[in-house]
Amino acid sequence: MWSLRTHITTFVLGLSLAVALPVAAQPDELTEEFGKLSAKERARIAKEEEENAVKDPVFQALMAAGEELFRKGEFEAAMGKYQEARALRPYNVYP
Repeated sequence: MWSLRTHITTFVLGLSLAVALPVAAQPDELTEEFGKLSAKERARIAKEEEENAVKDPVFQALMAAGEELFRKGEFEAAMGKYQEARALRPYNVYP
């Protein structure tokens, strides 16, 4: 039978992994150059990118396809669509 300490340790380790893995999966920066910009410039680019991405039918189609695949549980295929979308719009934070 598991002791309370074992349950707590297992919970803490699981929680740590749940937090650490998504962070590790994402690169530190959208692009290498983005991290070198000032906060004001990054905010300007992010706003401009958000406005332009809405008008980009190819980007929107890739994101919609990725979302649909994700909802179906086809996570690898969804990730592929999101990666294609990110390649088109590297400054977009959504994919």
